[in-house]
Amino acid sequence: MVAVKEVQFVSSSSLSDQDFFGTFLLWNKPCLFDAHMTSQWRSRKEWVKQKKPNVDFFKETFGDALVPVADCGRREFGAHPKDSMLLRDYMAYWETVMESQTEQLARCNSQLEKSLYLKDWHFTKAFPDYIAYQLPPHFSVDWLDEFWDKRADRTDDYRFVYMGPRGTWTPLHADVYRSYSWSANVCGSKRWLLFPPGEEESLQNCSGSVPFDVQDIDMREGEVTSPIEVIQNAGEVIFVPSGWYHQVENLEDTISINHNWANACNLDIMFDKLESDLKEVQHAIADCRDMDGWHKQCQTILLANSGMDYMEFVNYIKTIADRVVSQLRDAVNCLRHHRQTEQRADFLPRSCDLLSALASSDFSANRHPTVATVSLESLCQFHMLDDDCTLRFTLNRAFEAKRLGVVLHKIIVDSLCLDVLEASDRVQAEDLVKQIDGILKDCCRLMGLPCEWFELL
Repeated sequence: MVAVKEVQFVSSSSLSDQDFFGTFLLWNKPCLFDAHMTSQWRSRKEWVKQKKPNVDFFKETFGDALVPVADCGRREFGAHPKDSMLLRDYMAYWETVMESQTEQLARCNSQLEKSLYLKDWHFTKAFPDYIAYQLPPHFSVDWLDEFWDKRADRTDDYRFVYMGPRGTWTPLHADVYRSYSWSANVCGSKRWLLFPPGEEESLQNCSGSVPFDVQDIDMREGEVTSPIEVIQNAGEVIFVPSGWYHQVENLEDTISINHNWANACNLDIMFDKLESDLKEVQHAIADCRDMDGWHKQCQTILLANSGMDYMEFVNYIKTIADRVVSQLRDAVNCLRHHRQTEQRADFLPRSCDLLSALASSDFSANRHPTVATVSLESLCQFHMLDDDCTLRFTLNRAFEAKRLGVVLHKIIVDSLCLDVLEASDRVQAEDLVKQIDGILKDCCRLMGLPCEWFELL
């Protein structure tokens, strides 16, 4: 990952989703989008009155909803304790806070006072017919919610609404599964403190835990890394990359819409985190290693602690791969048809952001240092359909398929010594890896590319 010293402010109208992919997503770099991205959202029109939360609207429209509320004035077991309230009761509390216009509910208040923050409200699941916002195209490839939306045995999602008075906050953390997140301020402003992956290590105590409140750390100490600070205003949308630790504070009365999401770009990071969590579990119960079913017990604890075990992660990959492989197969058949009818034109890779990003020497050197880079000049000698959409779609599906295959193969290898997959599940996973390899070879052959090219992915 390249070094990041500040968060770039970008225009959502001029930065295409393809440019976002090549500039920020592939490099795991944060950015802040301007308010144009959210200007047409229903929530920004109905949830806000005179730049403040529209309390009466929430009471009248969603007042009977039961919502999760955290008390930012207390700490229990490394978190703000949560309870449930009717939304109308929470809005009445908030209205009182806004009317008082005092400092009594700001941060650093006494332990006896309540500083209530409505957070992790599954609003979209609770009110599916109310379209509060449109998913920005830059964040539209979301495997995490695709997986949960297809689950018949569990109803969950990672689409949230947060709202709270000035001074409410979220402690230092990295997001679930090492997912990406995006957060849009419907009204109000937030202060973000961001740490690139690895830099949180300078904040850890002797037991390896990061501080609850990073502002308790003396940043003047030489070995402590200072955070990247971002002020996010009303309407703006921040992209938080995978594995970035962050702490967030509401500077005003604020409502935000947040998604956790994932895709091919951070699949390996997600699995690395799962592997790391498993090693911690194994270390914690190493004294019981001789017990029958020790590996399976480790997986049970892993599922409870991390939200996924290896089998769940395999199911996640298989669910996404079924769609990706099917779409890639259709794209390859389209390529085959065009080759047979000789409807080909010169291949112009600069029209495809994905190809340009993956063929760049910088990207290859940072992410795949052992793989020789294929230059853009050599790729220009090949031929392809004169159709940017087909080209981009095919290469994106190929990129996704390759990443899925690589991580799934790694899980298969691990499962042989961890005893975490049944024989039938392992056979299915091996068959899927073979399918992916086969379709990628067909894709290379029809595109006129050497098969080794997809090793760059």
